[in-house]
Amino acid sequence: MITSIPYALTKRDVVEKIAEVIVSRKLPYLLDVRDESTTDVRIVLEIKKDADPDLVMAYLFKHTPLQSNFHVNMTCLVPPGFLGR
Repeated sequence: MITSIPYALTKRDVVEKIAEVIVSRKLPYLLDVRDESTTDVRIVLEIKKDADPDLVMAYLFKHTPLQSNFHVNMTCLVPPGFLGR
């Protein structure tokens, strides 16, 4: 079950990308994906009984937009004479 998605990404995009993985059979352990969201994010993945959930999630993090990085510049400006306090 996926309960959070990256910022500025829609649930529909995530579900579509996971569905593409299922249709193309790139991950045979993954059987189905459903969006059961109401106000919170809830994307349910159906996997085979003998599948390792950590392995499935690792593949999805790598090959879908479930994990994204963005750069942040956290610069702090200190007024003169304030460094010793």
